[in-house]
Amino acid sequence: MIRYAVAGKRSFRKGSGLTYKKPSSGVLFLYVSAPSQTEVKKISRDFSLGKDVLTLYKKEGFSRILSLKPFQFVIRDYFVEKQSVKRARLLFVVRDNVFIIVSDGRTKYYTALFNKIADDMKDNRVKTVPHMLQSYLLQDIEDNYDVLETTEEHITELEAQAAKGNGKVSLNKIIALKKNLFKMSRQFQASAKILSTMRRQSTVHMDKKTADGFAELHDMFLHQIDVVATQKEMVSDVISVYSTNISNKLNTASNELNIRMKRITSYALIIMIPTLITGIYGMNFRFLPLADHPQGFLIMIILMAISAVLLVKELGQRDWL
Repeated sequence: MIRYAVAGKRSFRKGSGLTYKKPSSGVLFLYVSAPSQTEVKKISRDFSLGKDVLTLYKKEGFSRILSLKPFQFVIRDYFVEKQSVKRARLLFVVRDNVFIIVSDGRTKYYTALFNKIADDMKDNRVKTVPHMLQSYLLQDIEDNYDVLETTEEHITELEAQAAKGNGKVSLNKIIALKKNLFKMSRQFQASAKILSTMRRQSTVHMDKKTADGFAELHDMFLHQIDVVATQKEMVSDVISVYSTNISNKLNTASNELNIRMKRITSYALIIMIPTLITGIYGMNFRFLPLADHPQGFLIMIILMAISAVLLVKELGQRDWL
């Protein structure tokens, strides 16, 4: 779908569809989300873009510059939607009086960004394409802090679950989060490199104020890279908490097993002496001590009881029972 905004010196027009026109004066802002084949053909024809540019950018794994003339680059972007972090690929095409953004999906977030820049164009707060690019990236990069805040909340939640050991968190979730943070850090670094190249090689003609604005955007990316590095350390701490919890559980299970084995061994010892005595007196020998004694049976019972009591006392003192 195509959304467009055209701002002249005294006019402004905003709409959607294929009804946009290349401005003879003023600036044109196009936002294209998940373009159809018809839209790809029209945009490619109107602005002399290769069809591959509007399709192959979806395969880019990292933010990078595709062309300097015209200036085209891809950014792997992050945004928050329904309290979860989403990713998208954005293609930027920057010309003297045309600013085009193509996204690989349709989201309310980028539509809201388009409307904000269009409103700024209408109020004459945005007058040039470099200024439009800076305003768009400023809003987008500032929203990265919402992404980082959401990620930090997720890390804190995982840490709490890992500490409780309630089984709601797995090592795979923690590792997947750390892997995503590594990707985010590399994406921010690649995007910061694009801004640096843009300023160093003067790929976009801009005044000093706008150039200073791009320098601030570059610094914001560097700060966000530092924040991601801190969050990676937090995830490492979560892994440590998780490992400690697992070790504690294993130690507890081992201790419980030792206690049970001690009790089983104690019961076996208590039963062993009476069993030994009854086994001996159950043998078919003619002469056995106390075999002919009138009170022999009672004496054996008393001896077995005494031996059992003594064993229970001894094992209890050793904390086996």
